[in-house]
Amino acid sequence: THPAIVALTQQEIEHAAEQGCSVAVVDAPLLYEAKADVLCDTVVAVIAPVEMRKQRIMTRDNLTNEQAERRMSAQQSDCFYCRNGVTVLNGGADIPTLQQAAKAFLESFIHP
Repeated sequence: THPAIVALTQQEIEHAAEQGCSVAVVDAPLLYEAKADVLCDTVVAVIAPVEMRKQRIMTRDNLTNEQAERRMSAQQSDCFYCRNGVTVLNGGADIPTLQQAAKAFLESFIHP
């Protein structure tokens, strides 16, 4: 499904540009795996501590500890996302702090 999703995402970005939007945000947990990073001028990764992520997954998806660990073991490591050109935000912070960091990044991106 990745090629179809990437194609649709590209169409949506192009449509937004035609409508005068200067910025489009793509929320894509499998951005690199789907090779959709080629659509992006910049990438932001939100990284949180392993235990915090596990608890969030268990709560959100009603998973057992074992199921959450199995899912997490299939994911890329944090180091994978901390590469050149990637802005990393602290997902371990409280929600207002994370929102403020995301807003500050977006402001700096829109108005450099």
